[in-house]
Amino acid sequence: MSDTAYTWCAIPVRCIRRHHHPTIVTAFRLTRKNLLLVLKQRPKRHPAGFDNSTQVRFVAGCPCLVHEHDDLLGGGIDLEDLLREAQIPYLRTNAPAATFPATATVHPGTGDSVTIWCTPDCQDPLVRVTWQQGHLAFDAEDLAQVDTYHRERAQLLNPAPRERVVGRP
Repeated sequence: MSDTAYTWCAIPVRCIRRHHHPTIVTAFRLTRKNLLLVLKQRPKRHPAGFDNSTQVRFVAGCPCLVHEHDDLLGGGIDLEDLLREAQIPYLRTNAPAATFPATATVHPGTGDSVTIWCTPDCQDPLVRVTWQQGHLAFDAEDLAQVDTYHRERAQLLNPAPRERVVGRP
């Protein structure tokens, strides 16, 4: 029995380079022509909506190429592997399935991805809580992971402006 789940994956449009097109075409199961047509679309303001499509949408104010599919094996892990190997920055969220919880992942394009557990509706992060010496204790690693996820996500979607140097040094 396979374990599938709804998944959406977002790549900021400003991060997509021509040499990324073959990987994106493969990962999102598009033709090159369809990819180019989608990239020319005006971003849609409504969030991803379980509609098995690839469209340009705003994600936290950032235009992104968003691919949604309601039945990806392993919540889209193959898709994630392709993008990571090609060093394409992305966000990915998958709903819970039979053998794994809802998760959200951010990959900045190089280095490691950061993945956190989410509530079943994929809206809020989850952290482990334990009972220690009569008090609730939050898992420090989970809290650090959530913090790192939110920083990386914010940096990917809204990078700091580059300094402009005027005149000669």
